[in-house]
Amino acid sequence: WVDKPGWNLTTAMADDAIHYMRELNAAAPEQPFFLYYAPGGTHSPHQPTKEWIEKFRGKFDKGWNAIREEIFANQKRLGVIPASTKLTPWPDELPKWDSLTDDQKKLYARQAEVFAAYVAYTDHEIGRVIREIENLGKVEDPLVLYIVGDNGTSAEGTLTGAFYTYA
Repeated sequence: WVDKPGWNLTTAMADDAIHYMRELNAAAPEQPFFLYYAPGGTHSPHQPTKEWIEKFRGKFDKGWNAIREEIFANQKRLGVIPASTKLTPWPDELPKWDSLTDDQKKLYARQAEVFAAYVAYTDHEIGRVIREIENLGKVEDPLVLYIVGDNGTSAEGTLTGAFYTYA
């Protein structure tokens, strides 16, 4: 990555996975192969590219309470959850969006934009790897286990997040 402006680990991992599959296929196209590809998204530090972050600008400005209600209603509409499901009460330990200062709202909305961008960016790169399986003509037999998640939120980040510096 040294002297490579724009280099990003998430894309580099997808590139490496694609290269690996191509090499295996070239060496033995009739043989199955195994690829364990585990990109870091959505673990910290969240480092999507600026282009991906920009796609989410303003998407979280209405705040977590309103977005939570919209997502819940949408899940009901889509049948993801039963229509009779009740939204859990808001935890007393967490501030409601309307109680935040303008600076806090700006910070938290930006954090949500970056996180959402990292999820979408990671998903895009995973899609590139899966498309390569198709390009290699291996689409009939693959077993793809796609698990995305970060094991829950990070307690060390606290409510306001965590700031990292790297030497």
